Amino acid sequence: MKKVITTILTIFASSALFAQTIPNASFETWANGQPTGWGVAGATQGTASVAPNAGSSYLKLTASATKSGLAITQFAINNRPNSLTGLLQFSPQGGDTFVVIVELTKYNTTTKNSDVVGVGSFAASAAAINWSKFTSAISYNPNVADMPDSCMIIMQTGFHTFHSNTYLNLDLLAFSGNSSINEVENIHSYSVYPNPAKDKITVECSLNQNALVQIDIIDIQGKQIKAQEFFMNKGGNNVSIDLSDVQKGIYFVQMKSEGIIKTQKILVD
Repeated sequence: MKKVITTILTIFASSALFAQTIPNASFETWANGQPTGWGVAGATQGTASVAPNAGSSYLKLTASATKSGLAITQFAINNRPNSLTGLLQFSPQGGDTFVVIVELTKYNTTTKNSDVVGVGSFAASAAAINWSKFTSAISYNPNVADMPDSCMIIMQTGFHTFHSNTYLNLDLLAFSGNSSINEVENIHSYSVYPNPAKDKITVECSLNQNALVQIDIIDIQGKQIKAQEFFMNKGGNNVSIDLSDVQKGIYFVQMKSEGIIKTQKILVD
């Protein structure tokens, strides 16, 4: 397996290492049957939307009777995220499992090797027929205080054993949180309009990097009335929230991204 991983990485590592963010994190861009920025085996392009603002395609990894489905990317990074998140579907055959691994490293100029700064993994064997959010928490090496300079993500179905038709669908990868004291807020700007509102509102924001964003509607007693998740891209974004089933009154529109919360009060009239 190590040989397979090394072979796949050589296809794209030289260009992907300039990325600074997860390449093609929503798997919207494909060329010659492969997702741009990724090395893959047993992969095909899924073409159905999976969530609001999720785009039109996703990655499907399928095992055969002789090999697993595999996707790998490696790219430059200069922060210490708390976790890797995303959406997945999983259909196992014969007790197959899947795994998502993220490894952050720092090149050591003295030893000429890369030191492991942090590692996270998420694995399961239970079927997930509906799209489900996963979180792979990242644990950092207490003996390495450096900021990582490289990140590798490995996603594999049929991890220990593999059977025909075991598939793993993946979409909307993103980093969540940041353990660095130099963390930069991901939400650059945020506004909600119209205010007062009637049947719907538009949430407009600008992000410093791609992220999964949650938008909540909360009443004045602090009760959550609505909650929606969106995958938003770096730069300007705007999404609509339906308020046709929300009673008249005062509410708070709360946006959460990368551990940062922004709130704006609105009147539903």
